[in-house]
Amino acid sequence: MRSQSLLLGNLDALKRHCRGTADWLHSQPINPALVLNALIRNRWGLLDWPLASGKGMFEPAPPIHFYQNWPVKQDEKPTATIIIGCNLGYGLNHLLANIPNTDKVFVVEPRAEMMIACLGLNDYRPFLSTQKLFFLPPDETQISHTIFSELDLYFEFGRILMRGDLPSQQLGPDYARWCQKCEEILDDFRLDMNTIRGLQNLMIQNELNNFHRALEDGSIKLLENQAKGLTAVLLGAGPSLEQFAPIIASHHGDALLISALQSLPALHKYGLRPHLCMAIDPTPGIKKVFDGLEPDWVKDIPLIYACKVLPEVVNAYPGPTLPMWTQEGLGPTIWKGKEPVLNDGGNVAVALTRFLIWCGVSKIVLVGQDFAWCGEKVHASGTEEKKTRFRPDPKKIKVLKNKEGKNIHSHATYITALRALERTIQTLDIPVYNLYGGFAAIQGAREVTWDEILSRNILKSYEGSRDHFLCKLNEARAPIPPPAVNLHNPDWWASLAAVKKKIEKFSKKPGKKQQEIYSTLNRLLNILNRNPLYRPYLLNEIFATAGILFASREIGWKDFTFFKKILTRAQRKAREIDRNLASLPVKIHQKAALD
Repeated sequence: MRSQSLLLGNLDALKRHCRGTADWLHSQPINPALVLNALIRNRWGLLDWPLASGKGMFEPAPPIHFYQNWPVKQDEKPTATIIIGCNLGYGLNHLLANIPNTDKVFVVEPRAEMMIACLGLNDYRPFLSTQKLFFLPPDETQISHTIFSELDLYFEFGRILMRGDLPSQQLGPDYARWCQKCEEILDDFRLDMNTIRGLQNLMIQNELNNFHRALEDGSIKLLENQAKGLTAVLLGAGPSLEQFAPIIASHHGDALLISALQSLPALHKYGLRPHLCMAIDPTPGIKKVFDGLEPDWVKDIPLIYACKVLPEVVNAYPGPTLPMWTQEGLGPTIWKGKEPVLNDGGNVAVALTRFLIWCGVSKIVLVGQDFAWCGEKVHASGTEEKKTRFRPDPKKIKVLKNKEGKNIHSHATYITALRALERTIQTLDIPVYNLYGGFAAIQGAREVTWDEILSRNILKSYEGSRDHFLCKLNEARAPIPPPAVNLHNPDWWASLAAVKKKIEKFSKKPGKKQQEIYSTLNRLLNILNRNPLYRPYLLNEIFATAGILFASREIGWKDFTFFKKILTRAQRKAREIDRNLASLPVKIHQKAALD
């Protein structure tokens, strides 16, 4: 009876705080009463789960043997722990009893019956209600969303640990498999934190500096679902491009050829001219591509550029240009659904794939998308990068096997992009083919040879579909009115000024004012988050302020120099946004407001 009461209470708490997990459990054909009645007592006198042998999973040793080292030595670093496998709650309970309130625990349990057993033996409602504990289903999307939304402060100001439950791994290989999947999601998260966060200021600055040109260049809005019946060939610059480029150049038929801007020099070498290209890299490194570009060859190739790309790159491109707004920048707030805002995935191959799907293509063929290399050659000949001798770095280079069992090399950035592409492909209802060149396999894409492409007529498009799409592409290159943006924010500026005044006052004698200081910093955090127009540009200031509150330490007079810098940067960035958006012609502003 007590087990039933605990289970119902926990399930009710899951509905309120971990809805996705509650829905997953509800969808499973599990009888809770049968699960709880299946429990046995082991030789230690403890409740246990029976294995196929009839013995309990803790028969070899009592739980403390496995979990005594799970809690880390308590220090000033808050810790987030991801557990794969909950068994009956022995490891989870030991961890919850020995960690401070600043720590969080995330439990991924692949088997519904094990989660039911755990929830029926322990009361987790207090931990769920305070969001100290999260139960997650075996779903990559939900796990990824939770990690990306909950662990950013732990990454920057604390630590993240993953614990695979050894006793649970006796039940089957799914536990080891989910350990690997969670580690891959963490790798994606770490890369995102190390790159996107660091580039946030640059991306927004580029968007502001490109803003006027983007309005003049047009909109991709006209291209949505305009590629129906069209086969798209997505050209990369991996080593295998060298073996396929010459034959594709002369046998691509009526397929649409599309590539990254960085791939153009390599494609030029083989006479393989794409119908359009794309750039999403916001860093100055992309400017190197112009060292290997011949203006006459690219002048008729349209460039779709993410608005976060450096203005110098857009201005230097000799061909037609068309802007694309992306999710991590100002686009969602500025346009409010009136213009397309795409998720580029942080990788141009992923961005191209998602763009093609949004355009409505019927098939995609991947060529030169290798995500790996062997020997010293990382890219096909002709790319802008200098040839360098391969020197393995164990921290960055990973040795993989291709499908023939041959060693190939890859990089954490490539592997993360490959997984993002695979996840995208898994959601599609159109065929995706990979012209396999001996490097990384792409899950979800059907591996084909060139002979199979010819014999099965894979590159065939519906008659006139490519001409129709390119015609729409040309029509899209017409000026559009700017968004109607409210730049009158006196309350926001007044609130920020009031906080600044308080911080200056507290800086003189902070020792006895800790509670008031933290209250003021919380107010500052709310102000920085309040204005959706400013928020993307203030992300680093928001993060820095949240980190101070997260650390929960005593604030000293030296900290106030840092607080003042945060306020100064926030004011400067907000004025920069206002200045760029307010400089639009008044007549165009009025037209946008009427629309």
